[in-house]
Parts: sequence; C-alpha cells; structure tokens
Amino acid sequence: MSKDADRKIIDEALERFRVCRDREAEARAQSLEELKFSLGEQWPDAIKRARESDPDGARPCLTVDKLDQYVRQVVNDARQNKPGIIVRPKDSGADVETADVLQGLIRHVEDQSSADIAYDTAVEMTARCGFGFLRLVTDYCDDESFYQDLLIRPVTNPFSVYLGAHTQLDGSDADHGFAFEDVPRKQFEADYPKAEPVDFGDLGPGNDGWATEDTVRVCEYWRTETQPVKVWQGEDGKASEVEIPGALSRTIQRKKMTWRKITAAEVLETTEWPSKYIGIIPIYGHVIEVEGRRVWKG
Repeated sequence: MSKDADRKIIDEALERFRVCRDREAEARAQSLEELKFSLGEQWPDAIKRARESDPDGARPCLTVDKLDQYVRQVVNDARQNKPGIIVRPKDSGADVETADVLQGLIRHVEDQSSADIAYDTAVEMTARCGFGFLRLVTDYCDDESFYQDLLIRPVTNPFSVYLGAHTQLDGSDADHGFAFEDVPRKQFEADYPKAEPVDFGDLGPGNDGWATEDTVRVCEYWRTETQPVKVWQGEDGKASEVEIPGALSRTIQRKKMTWRKITAAEVLETTEWPSKYIGIIPIYGHVIEVEGRRVWKG
C-alpha cells in the first residue's frame, strides 16, 4: 500500500478513535471512579487533601472496605459455574453429530487458551466498573509452523479497548474497533527499528495520547469494508453469484474485515481478518440508555 493510502487509513483511524473516545468519555470516567472505589480509593480528593494538610497535623484517612466481599461473591460464583460456549443444532439443515464436532473444537480452543482466565477477568472487571472485554486472536502454533490457532485472551485493562457504535450488546454489529498499548518509546524503537519516528509535538495538543515524550501508542485497528453483490436463489435455497434465469435475486452487502497494526504515523502491519466480526467481545454489567447515551454499571 502506498504512503498516501496509509495516511488515509491513519487519518480515518484517528478520527474514528476520537469519536469512540468522546462518545464514551462520561461513562468511562464514571467507570474509572467505580473501579478505584472498589479498590479502596474511597475518600474524595478534596476531603483527603484537607485532612492531610490540617494545620493541627495530618489526620488519617481510614478506609473500611465493605465492597470487595460482594465483588468476590460475584466472581467466585462465576468460577464455580464456569461460563462457556455451547453449540446447538437449530434448523432442518443441522444435525447433532456436527454440533458435537463443533462443540469439541470449541472446547479445545477454550482449553488451549486457558479461557477460564479470560472469562474470570471479564466478570471481575464488569463487577467492579461495569464493563470488560474478551479478545479473539490468532497465533502460530509454534516457531516452525505456518498453521495458526484461535485463542481467547483476557483484557486486563478494558480502558484500552474501544468498539465503534453498536446496538447489539455483544458488539457483533460494530464495523470498527481498537485495542491499543502505550509502549515505552525505547521499547518501540527496539521492536520496530524501521518504523517512522512518532513525534508527539507534531500531533498537537489533541493527539489523544497517541504519542507522548515517553510512550508511543501501538494500536490494533479492525476495519470493515462492504461490497454490494447480486445473488440468485439456487434450487437448494442457497444464494449463488451465478445468474439463474427466473430465480429470485437480491443484492447483499458482503463484508470483509481488515486488521492493521498502526501508530499515529504509519501502518506497521496489515492482514485480512478471518471473520466478518471484530475479535473484540464486550461484556457489560447493568446497561441502560439515557438520552441517547449508553450507561453501564457494575
């Protein structure tokens, strides 16, 4: 891809990221307060400062944490009643044997991924701050192989993940998403010696943290592309792109998902994602819409 095309992708990603951040800014700020409160930071800053700077001497700020026991109850219940993926045949074209085979493959993925850790992490973050995520990733089986495994991975910091606007709570209708890490600048230069330098001063004050004096943001960016395709109904009821005279026809939007690893300066890697769905699954606590805004609670 040319530098101009890369720059167009980067500009699009930066703008989309800004929209995601602004849309969820209030909800995430509240979630961050809830997370800190659940971890023992329960004194308002103003009162804490006043007590610590009392003219008669610093006064203690004692915290009696009565919340963690309820978080542990939720998390431990999930550990005892482990969540998992279940495959069920549901129509005339399905059979129990095929469902059993698929169930076995999924169980293998969960076992190989230690998916229990990912599930427990998502449950705990949801209990503490109202939302969490699961990640689906692919990785080579070993250094000597070109075969890849599907893996379920935990997200320990849900504030580092964003999904584009979606109405389905599982995020299946989102057409873009981000998962980022702020890498120390020296580590970034060692990991990507041929990458363009990312100067935080060039991005301006509204760079959204994509670069600082000490860090460079490396971001996974999923992007959906759609192409209209006309299909005809075959004798077996399935859609065919080969024209069938007299058969019913319609135009569908065929999806193609592209995964890129980017900085604010360039595209580091690009590959076609092997699914029409983004490899990010949100897990919400209590969700309600308020004046067009989605609010979640732990």
